[in-house]
Amino acid sequence: MGRTALLSRKSPEQAIAPLYHEGWPDNRVRQAFPDNPRVRIAHLLRRAGFGGDRATLDEYAAIGIDGAVDRLLSYEQATDDPADRIPTPRFPLGQKTEIAAAVGQLQQWWLQRMAVTSRPLLEKMVLFWHGHLTSGVSKVRLPELMRRQNEFFRQNATGAFDTILRGISRDAAMMVWLDNATNRKQRPNENYARELMELFSMGEGEYTEQDVKEVARAFTGWTIDRRTGEFVELRNQHDAGPKTVLGHTGNLDGDDVIDIIVRHPAAGPFISRELFSFFAYPNPDPDVLQPISDAYYRSGFSVKETLRAILTSDAFFSDQAYRARVKSPTEFVVGIVSTLGLKTDFTGMPLRLARMGQALFDPPSVGGWPGGPAWINTSTWMERMNLLHSLSTAPAQAIQGLPEFIEALNGRPGPAAVDTMVALLLDGDISSGARQVLLDFAGSRLTAARARDLLYLVLGSPEYQLA
Repeated sequence: MGRTALLSRKSPEQAIAPLYHEGWPDNRVRQAFPDNPRVRIAHLLRRAGFGGDRATLDEYAAIGIDGAVDRLLSYEQATDDPADRIPTPRFPLGQKTEIAAAVGQLQQWWLQRMAVTSRPLLEKMVLFWHGHLTSGVSKVRLPELMRRQNEFFRQNATGAFDTILRGISRDAAMMVWLDNATNRKQRPNENYARELMELFSMGEGEYTEQDVKEVARAFTGWTIDRRTGEFVELRNQHDAGPKTVLGHTGNLDGDDVIDIIVRHPAAGPFISRELFSFFAYPNPDPDVLQPISDAYYRSGFSVKETLRAILTSDAFFSDQAYRARVKSPTEFVVGIVSTLGLKTDFTGMPLRLARMGQALFDPPSVGGWPGGPAWINTSTWMERMNLLHSLSTAPAQAIQGLPEFIEALNGRPGPAAVDTMVALLLDGDISSGARQVLLDFAGSRLTAARARDLLYLVLGSPEYQLA
């Protein structure tokens, strides 16, 4: 019996081991950006969305990179978004709500939106803001406030940075999360003031402890109506005395502080770096950030124009950006559904995502999720593989769209089936050694069962874990 026949009897769990090397992903091998226009489109759709099936790739490839970037950024022109037809769960504040069940509903609702939307950049930006301007239900305790914050991010996703900061400063979930709802002139609370400058807008080292105290005073009297969750300004609790923030003096309130911050020389580079790291790669050099930061100031602090500068930059399509980010659990799961054209309501998925390290609406800290290689450890990687095992062994009727994908490969020669899967899921770009593992596993001709196992291998490969 030949070597291929012996290898083809391996389980997919046995066959996947040779695809990985010791120490992955911390010492993952960089891949060069393939010289292929379609790969550029696939890269753009993964980063500015959650990937796409063949039809979506064809649609965006037909209008080229510039047209694709314009369409993604001009998402408001997509007037009939399937995501808007998904019923939105609501939890009236005056009614008793079981928190875990309510958050599970919110998570499923948002995952469905991400998977079916015709505005992928919009939902990707909501995910970005959720991890940047963080709040979590573990402290907020009211799922309805988390839903409203999510909707605020959606309504303002690529607006002006000052508008976003004004809105989040009035957001009930944020006010509870960082204690600004109890900020009074007799007892200024510095939590929101500090994080506004350090984590949200400028970065560490750009302000003094006195600035923190003065900003806290500026926000005194901003609170919420506990019955409705609406913003309330208690003028008798506002410190109306003069304050000096970042060199500006006056009877400043929260809006004045935000005006000062967004114009500060540190704000443009900071938010440009945060966006670039999320969409392209971490730790960009200052010369890469400079034109992006220039776009921020030139456009009047427009997040949309800052994003345009990122998505059209040479750095975004560089070797350093290609397959440079480990997919978050949300990107991993929604990407599979989007790319394979599956249909699901994501029942049971919130618990799986939590075991992978990402419970939506409940980030671990005000800093959000650490991300990067931290997404992958022994436990979370195994949970990814368990999800793929469930996908590859599920009954045909359990996952709409999967039987059609598998049937298209059933009976095809092994090499052709491997190339089809690798082209769709990995841009056709894997090492010769990894391709040989897949060829050996596929054998000469694929059965439907073998096609499912091959799908497990490709989705479980190190290349697929990278965006």
